[in-house]
Amino acid sequence: TLLINIDLLEVQVPATAPDIRGSLERLRNLAKRTLDGTRALSHDLRPTILDDVGLIAAIQWFADEWAKSFELPVRVRADPAGDGRLPPETELALFRITQEALTNAGKYSRATKVEVSLEFPNGSARLIIRDDGRGFDLSQTGGPTRAGGLGLYGMRERAELIGGRLEIATAPNEGTTVTVVAPMDGVDVGPRRLSKSWRRE
Repeated sequence: TLLINIDLLEVQVPATAPDIRGSLERLRNLAKRTLDGTRALSHDLRPTILDDVGLIAAIQWFADEWAKSFELPVRVRADPAGDGRLPPETELALFRITQEALTNAGKYSRATKVEVSLEFPNGSARLIIRDDGRGFDLSQTGGPTRAGGLGLYGMRERAELIGGRLEIATAPNEGTTVTVVAPMDGVDVGPRRLSKSWRRE
């Protein structure tokens, strides 16, 4: 509506008033940038692909795009979610954790293969992202700082916000496994220990 009103106003400005026309052009550009920023923010808050095709297809799509960007094979295995969809906030958190974990693997792991699995055992959603890369010393990451750690902290926080838990199993030269267990119905999954076993094929 703002852009339309600017166009209508510009028609009424005489050609002999270049200063006013210049101001309107700057206002139009500002409005366009604001609109683009709002759209980008909306996409970041909840990607439309989650609403359009659901969590499993969204993860597969991102994995395909990730594989093209990093030229690294990734396999996605997912079980059906059973009856209906997960709560929107759970889908969003699991999707964002997948994005962060894959991005970290692509940038830092030097992996030769990556696997994403999504299962729904006993009324919970279990997301696992594994790579066979160089791993790292988890005790050296500490908390979030300007020097790093924000990605790991953010994944853990996202899991906790949906009543779930995130565990990272890694060691130098042993690859990295990120495991998230979250309730499908909004009830906390409790202190049960997460599985972190994975052997290289």
